[in-house]
Amino acid sequence: DDPLPFAIHYESAAALEKPADGLMQFGAEVEPGVTRGERFLAHMAYLADTYLTRPGYFRHGGRPVIVFYLVREWRDYGPYLERFREMMAERGLDPYLVADVVWWSEAVDAAWDWRTLGEHFDAVTGYSLYDPAQPTTMDGFLSGADEVFREYRNVADAFGLDFAPSVLPGFDDRNLRGAERPVIQRHGGELYRRFWDLAERHAGGERQLLFVTSFNEWHEGTELEPSAEHGTEYLMLTASLKQRDRPRHGAGGPDVEREVDYLASRLDPDVGLIPESTAGARQVSLEGGETVSVPLDRVF
Repeated sequence: DDPLPFAIHYESAAALEKPADGLMQFGAEVEPGVTRGERFLAHMAYLADTYLTRPGYFRHGGRPVIVFYLVREWRDYGPYLERFREMMAERGLDPYLVADVVWWSEAVDAAWDWRTLGEHFDAVTGYSLYDPAQPTTMDGFLSGADEVFREYRNVADAFGLDFAPSVLPGFDDRNLRGAERPVIQRHGGELYRRFWDLAERHAGGERQLLFVTSFNEWHEGTELEPSAEHGTEYLMLTASLKQRDRPRHGAGGPDVEREVDYLASRLDPDVGLIPESTAGARQVSLEGGETVSVPLDRVF
């Protein structure tokens, strides 16, 4: 039998000692004589030599997948990602890199540089969209998530990045962070079903990826594994959702162009948020004082 495939989800906040201000500067020292970027490279060398060539390692399009948590809080990482790619190439590897950047902040106003993301990563995702400041009712949360996914998918398309949404069955971290924390209720699996449907509409790339948060993160109430409370309900529901026969992106359906306009006042070409042209990817145009048109091949 084939081994159960697995992939590494690199928890950068812990591994790279995220400071109190939340920003992980890769050129800053995390121990005497060792920068955060150098520690990152040492970790990646270990992963490559220990895991990435195993038969059971999960591959996407034949490439080993690594997911990086909280990339939205990385800074000055470009040179280290270049060295990482060189290091992988020396080992005969070309990993498929997924950056956790999707959040409630507006994609085009985000502090990170989309051009750098597009140069070094293959896809973007968001580990969890739970934010106590956002709506936590089922309809309110899903409506907000739909808008977040739509905007990030549009910008990811413009930079040749796949969009790999993540879904969760609910969220409840009151035992961890206090009884006053808002809860995203499961509603007997209805939230999970509707969130999955929403995510499928946005998932992008030649071979679509969709992540689920989580198998067993009990302390945040996102667990799918069997429990006294839910039995095997969420494992069975996950299996049924995954096996549904649905039209897939890039599966030969009609190529429908949908234009999404952004106000040019929100975009600065000198900052590197939207490229003036993106050869070989989605067509993107930027005209001073006008709007940015991002043609998409999916109708939402």
